[in-house]
Amino acid sequence: MVASTPDGAPSVAPLVSVVMPMYNTADLVAASIRSVQAQTATDWELLVVDDHSTDGSFAVAGELAADDDRVRVMRNEGPKGAP
Repeated sequence: MVASTPDGAPSVAPLVSVVMPMYNTADLVAASIRSVQAQTATDWELLVVDDHSTDGSFAVAGELAADDDRVRVMRNEGPKGAP
């Protein structure tokens, strides 16, 4: 699949997108991210979506994302929760 960048240049999207919801999981998030990083396939992106954690989860995920361009961390403006 070929996507385009904001300037219109072609870019190749990863083969696999992994979405990881997160809420107050500071004790587990590093192991979860490392599990994805340890896969033999390398053509992936990991989207970590923080539901406004209050326990440092966002910071832990952000530290790991800083070292791997395939990992992106996003944060909801406030808790959204499941419907």
